[in-house]
Amino acid sequence: MLDLADIKRIQTEMEQPVLSLYLNVDPGYQENQAAQPAWRVWVKNALRDLDRDFDADGKDIWQAIRERAETFLAQYLPESKALVLFMGSNTQETFALPLATENYAAFGEPLVTPLFWKLDEYKRYLIALVDQQEARLLLAHLGDADEEERMEIDLDEYDFREMTISPATSYGKELNQGSNRDAFEDVIDDHRSRFFKSVVDKIAEVAEQHDSKRIILGGAEAAAHAVRNSMPEKMLGQLVDVLPIPLRTPPHAIIERVQPVAYECERTYERQLLDGVIDMAKSGARGALGQKQVMDALAQQRVELLIVPFPVTDDELLQALPGLALQSSSSIEFVHGEAARRLNEEGGIAARLYYAI
Repeated sequence: MLDLADIKRIQTEMEQPVLSLYLNVDPGYQENQAAQPAWRVWVKNALRDLDRDFDADGKDIWQAIRERAETFLAQYLPESKALVLFMGSNTQETFALPLATENYAAFGEPLVTPLFWKLDEYKRYLIALVDQQEARLLLAHLGDADEEERMEIDLDEYDFREMTISPATSYGKELNQGSNRDAFEDVIDDHRSRFFKSVVDKIAEVAEQHDSKRIILGGAEAAAHAVRNSMPEKMLGQLVDVLPIPLRTPPHAIIERVQPVAYECERTYERQLLDGVIDMAKSGARGALGQKQVMDALAQQRVELLIVPFPVTDDELLQALPGLALQSSSSIEFVHGEAARRLNEEGGIAARLYYAI
């Protein structure tokens, strides 16, 4: 699955120039169900348009890469919603993504900004579904979900029959007060509490392994809240919501239920992040607003985080952003909706800085 290391490898290791193609190849898209799918028509026209941009010196390199791409695409059968292809003279990188994409084509430096956006918008979410006896841990990423762990409570060590029979007196008569059943229920309750705590431990382990900083709980309501109540304070800060998702829900249905919550979480995070950076910039602290201030800060290696509205309407900025971030060892956060509108009013780009001057 695509991650940030893949993007950095493409940026730093692929021999340039590179043909970058983003294609909506979704077989479920009506226009792609024609005898000549819409994506094939689009890419044919896009390659023809790029063909006009080269003089005699660059034509040979372009033609060789174009022919390789055409050969690859002629044999390609869609297996996902999107195909991302980077084609160099002697190298090739392909990614089949489970979520839709806009069609893009570029030649020169690898066009990786749309991939940065996808990683930013579809961050990793750890989803834990739990009931009284089982737990499922799934990792949601880029519009898909994979099961990472499955856990079951271990009650085999208890003798149910012995613990639910009332004790007898020496006269062979049952006691009228008290019962092993109460003790048995206490033992089971204690065991379930330890099971819920082990689920919390497993959540922490899987979240650290996959660098997932957002958690959603689901399953049986009482069990999910018992897990929540067992979480340490730091983990509670990563908890997005507790949702009524049945334990045995298939992954695609889990994604459908989680995505609206994840979307709203991202929008809230973006608004809070941007508000903080704008406040810092206007108070002379660790913030910069507008292209001049941000570019100056990038040149001085002071940028920790670039904040950019999406979609990026400036083609030059679209192409340049990843390289600028890589050179300054900074990351990129794309903002949408209300946050994007406010950012455009404040200069169109912002940055959180390592230090102020």
